[in-house]
Amino acid sequence: MTKKTASSRDVAREAGVSQATVSYVLNNVPGAKIRPETREAVLAAAKKMNYHPNIMARSMKMNKVYSIGVVSNKGLSSYAFMSVMDGIKDLLSQHNYSLTICSNRYDNFENAEFIQYYNSKRIDGIIFAYANLTDGEIEFLFSNRIPFFAVHPAPESESAHIVKTSMRSAMLETIKHLRERTNAPVTYIGQRAGDLNFSRYRAFYEAHQELGAQSQLPCEPLRENSQAETWLERNFPRGNGLPAAIMCERASLGCRLLRFCARWGLKVPENHGIAAMGNSQFADISYPALSAMEAPLREMGRQAADMLLHMINGVEFQDVIVLEWNFVRRESC
Repeated sequence: MTKKTASSRDVAREAGVSQATVSYVLNNVPGAKIRPETREAVLAAAKKMNYHPNIMARSMKMNKVYSIGVVSNKGLSSYAFMSVMDGIKDLLSQHNYSLTICSNRYDNFENAEFIQYYNSKRIDGIIFAYANLTDGEIEFLFSNRIPFFAVHPAPESESAHIVKTSMRSAMLETIKHLRERTNAPVTYIGQRAGDLNFSRYRAFYEAHQELGAQSQLPCEPLRENSQAETWLERNFPRGNGLPAAIMCERASLGCRLLRFCARWGLKVPENHGIAAMGNSQFADISYPALSAMEAPLREMGRQAADMLLHMINGVEFQDVIVLEWNFVRRESC
């Protein structure tokens, strides 16, 4: 005999509430005022009865497909992108939404895969993660009333509907700590050293201006991070002349610098303080563990998904969200 599938009516009866309340709880309806004990009763009843909402039926009723498209210029192997994705998935799952990865390759923005998906009702909105949108593309999205939010720590365009970051506070804290730890000016090492159009070097430069502090002149820029150790050996043979306080443009460069110091017996943090900018899964396991300024990647994803759902549901939302980087002090300085 086939076991009867539980319905929302069964869950409502078990929890002692109305079907509408069951719908509000299980669909996380924005603005619905549900007492915590009522929510717990509904969730417990649904779990006991192994009840899951019928997504297709709900989509037809609500005229939504409960899926969000995600577009990115970064590959799926990118630690930063996947961290942002974790935040997006965390938030969407709380509202029974799925996500669809869309191609970022197109000749004409109007005919891009994600635009076609939205027009054919395969997604309800779009999150652009690390994908710089032009002013014309943003205008197209606005004029066609396509719900979207962008996630980028340093966007090229100061647009609306974006989650971005500020490095100012974390940079000031990092530079002050390096200077106090080493009693020396801080040297910037990286591919974009001296380039004030690059957000990381500009934040480094402006922090020194604000502190009224002297920085070492930036070293000759690196060509590629993968050639860092060759570059270090050429500029600081056997470690000679390596600055006492160093800010690395990226965490991967910081890890290579630590390996260079270990090779030539340079003591970190006793004689050299090293910090880096950026998130890395290797920062905690490098030796010594790498101090770093880190972007709030997961929270960036969560905020973008949350604001996009507010937009889709016609709920008031923040147009621009600015999140702060954090200085994570480990062992290297």
